Amino acid sequence: MMATAVGSAWLLDASIDKDGDAGFASPDGRAALSHVRSWGYQLQDLKVERVASSPHDLIVVDESLDGQHRGSEARTLAQLKLKPDGGRRIILSYLSIGEAEDYRPYWNAAWTAPTVASSNPIQLIRLSSAGATAARAHFRFASGLSDKPLLTPTAGAPAWLGAENPEWRGNYNVRFWHPDWKALLYGDPSAALDRIIAAGFDGVYLDRADVYDRWRREQPSAKTDMVELVSSIASYAREKKPDFLIVLQNAEELLANKRVREVLDGVAKEDLLYGVNEEGKANSVGEVQSSLRYLRQARTEGLPVLVVEYLADLTDITAARNRIESEGFVAYFGPRTLNMLTP
Repeated sequence: MMATAVGSAWLLDASIDKDGDAGFASPDGRAALSHVRSWGYQLQDLKVERVASSPHDLIVVDESLDGQHRGSEARTLAQLKLKPDGGRRIILSYLSIGEAEDYRPYWNAAWTAPTVASSNPIQLIRLSSAGATAARAHFRFASGLSDKPLLTPTAGAPAWLGAENPEWRGNYNVRFWHPDWKALLYGDPSAALDRIIAAGFDGVYLDRADVYDRWRREQPSAKTDMVELVSSIASYAREKKPDFLIVLQNAEELLANKRVREVLDGVAKEDLLYGVNEEGKANSVGEVQSSLRYLRQARTEGLPVLVVEYLADLTDITAARNRIESEGFVAYFGPRTLNMLTP
């Protein structure tokens, strides 16, 4: 399998690091992912029968399974893992490690309050009607005005909680290096990663590692701290389950660090060719080449690379697929809302 990267990679590193700590990728993880020829990505409005009937070799879903299968996760996952041809499908659970989400079990509504409305606010619209138990709610910029202010942490909020993400309402940047945030991610039966492992997922699909860049002024060691967090998650998960898969979405500039490359089984990238600056619009040559620098290095070292593009135009899809596959990557094309699975 492969992982996706969040956002676009900017020219943060001049070279690919050849040094670093010894790696500990799962024994057969990369081999398993290397057999993936098609993959899918759906975080909302999950219909198990429909997803199970797809031909994909790998599918990323939310840990909650859209809240529809409480108490029957093992049976649901067994169904999802079986392909129509009788083959085995890899099922990864989405996990945001750089943002808190207001629909997760740990959330307390008293942690945030509205800010004073801006004189020129940005309107944000919800593209999905999924409920509070659904996976990551997707929002995008829209023209016009809105009187709905962003939310900010209250005095009673935990020290790790940061401001609301204006592009993804209900998501909050977190001080990911804080011990209390890490405790919500792993190390206790109630922590997210522990639940994912116990439920029977094949691995985890880590998102929002790129948030480290937002904290560099407050935390100069933020980039190193994110490398440590990804490595710690991988180490902890494999102590629990040696063949557990770790895929990282976006933040591909972290692949310049050998330690990161060695702990991953795969990588993933959103918006490699389109959509960084405007929906459906081709990215600049510089943006594409910046990401490819890291993704190609990962591929050269045996890491499978997954790419998701949010495109609807068939001509663009064909061109993008040809380009992505020419790099040896595996492409998926779907809606940005991630509320359905395309063939």
